[in-house]
Amino acid sequence: MKKQPSKKVLSINELSPDKVLARWLAEVSTLQQQYSLLNNYIAGTGELPQDPSATGYVGQCTLRQLMSLCERLHSELADLLQDMKEPDQLSAQQKFNKLAMHTLQLEELNQHTQLMLHLAELPAS
Repeated sequence: MKKQPSKKVLSINELSPDKVLARWLAEVSTLQQQYSLLNNYIAGTGELPQDPSATGYVGQCTLRQLMSLCERLHSELADLLQDMKEPDQLSAQQKFNKLAMHTLQLEELNQHTQLMLHLAELPAS
């Protein structure tokens, strides 16, 4: 996996609609790519343990850790989408703030996923 360039963390002081939307699109795209990589690692093992105590490894991660991360990414994204779909009486600024907060959440998920993917690439010790 190639290293992605370090991104500047989005701060509350530099929020503009264009920046937030561009950053959100980038984070969603990264999430999709990393989710696909995780699924490829899991599928590449040839085993899908039903037993939570199973100790299959991918690099320095257990297969269970990678599967749990996939489930978490799926769940978090579904929650964010549901949150944006909920009918509400928010102003445009409040909706913008909500999207900005979602962008920060996606950024955190992507950073964690990138770390796990890096560990999965390392040889088992």
